[in-house]
Amino acid sequence: MSRTTQGIAWFKNQFGAQIEAAVAGTPFSLDLLTAIAYQESSEIWGSIFDRLPVSEVLKVCVGDTLDAPARSAFPKNKAALLARQNGSAMFTIARQALVDIGQYNSGYASVAHMNADKFCHGYGIFQYDLQFFKDDPDFFLQKRWYDFDQCLIKVVAELKEALRKAYSPAKTTLTPRESVFVAIAYNNGVPDINGTFSQGFRDSDGEYYGDLIWKYLQIAEAQPGPPRLPRLILSKPGRLNAIDWVSQAMATATFVGGHFEMDKSEFELFVGKSVTGPGRQTIRDLLTASAIPFISSELHLNEPADPREYIFLQM
Repeated sequence: MSRTTQGIAWFKNQFGAQIEAAVAGTPFSLDLLTAIAYQESSEIWGSIFDRLPVSEVLKVCVGDTLDAPARSAFPKNKAALLARQNGSAMFTIARQALVDIGQYNSGYASVAHMNADKFCHGYGIFQYDLQFFKDDPDFFLQKRWYDFDQCLIKVVAELKEALRKAYSPAKTTLTPRESVFVAIAYNNGVPDINGTFSQGFRDSDGEYYGDLIWKYLQIAEAQPGPPRLPRLILSKPGRLNAIDWVSQAMATATFVGGHFEMDKSEFELFVGKSVTGPGRQTIRDLLTASAIPFISSELHLNEPADPREYIFLQM
């Protein structure tokens, strides 16, 4: 297995569940986000994902030191950044980020050593660009790229804008080919959806962003996703009509030893009443403590695509 394939497989298994939850209801796929992450920042994490804890990997997912004239977006250079409110604090963070990744990438180490005015412009495993510092300074100043979920929020929002540019915000499905053009829009504005994939940023090897996304997308599609665990879904009659059902996947529920456990506080919030006992209990114990009868319970563990347990409460 090549190093690229290993990295892509690691990414899908490490972050797949979070990504699938985040892209639910959108036309974006786990494989598309995997390809984007690999293209955007694997020059850093691709060499360390199997040597460092995930938390440490995320911290050094920074890059892109291009200044004007190669860069037209804000900040074009150090002076442009310093001219902004909190620009000095941001430069300190951005400069240190460059120094930090130098220990894992000799190219960045050389840039940091040769030019004291150089700093990183891309942050997070999906490379949220420093141009957004003007409107979203806290993401950078608070180093939110350390948190994968924060990076995920940004990339999904940017992909929705890319979808608008490439096709339409109302588009509900994407073929693999269409996914590549959305990725090109994510990278470089409006793509030519009738052209080839040779669009977007062209790297020092002469390869285009779109061609590389297609390459990594195909590798990602060939790798298994994360194991799917059963989901607990509680249902109760709706307030307006007794035959309407309101369903909610319990976020804190986990499947342990053949049964579900969940946080008492989440259960209480859903059913609207307090229960006794410890802070985390089996769903059966919570139902007993709440004295809420349930109509039926169906545990479906033989559906690998989406195993779940349905519990219909009589309220």
